[in-house]
Amino acid sequence: MKPLLGALSIASGLALQVAPDTLTTLYGLPRHAPLARLLGARDTVIGLWLLQRDAHRGLVGRALSDLLDFGLIWRERRQRPHSPWSPARLTIALLSASFAASASRSTQVRSHVAGGSRWWPALLVGGAFFLAVTVARRGQASAHQRG
Repeated sequence: MKPLLGALSIASGLALQVAPDTLTTLYGLPRHAPLARLLGARDTVIGLWLLQRDAHRGLVGRALSDLLDFGLIWRERRQRPHSPWSPARLTIALLSASFAASASRSTQVRSHVAGGSRWWPALLVGGAFFLAVTVARRGQASAHQRG
């Protein structure tokens, strides 16, 4: 599974560097080409770490970068609230971070991440649930305001 995650990270990173405008729109990231290229370089490095025999840094890096992406997507969603895919993008970022954190736990990365990496998956899934409830409530509130 780590080689697949590494290959996907490298492909995503290279795509962000080559076509930043297209990929930032697709991923729901801020539309800022230099930032997209920097994120692409980050993903490429993480992908290379994931392809190494000892992928500890890659898994931790993937989890942390997905959390950063979550924050960037959330910020972008606040600036462009009518994007229909934003809740899905946010959920995917959290689930991806949860997957990487779970994998890092199984490869004994706990000592590299401060305090309780064993709780990451539960926190991230809980966060995804909280996000889904928040989005649903906002949708209901805006429907009541229109109606």
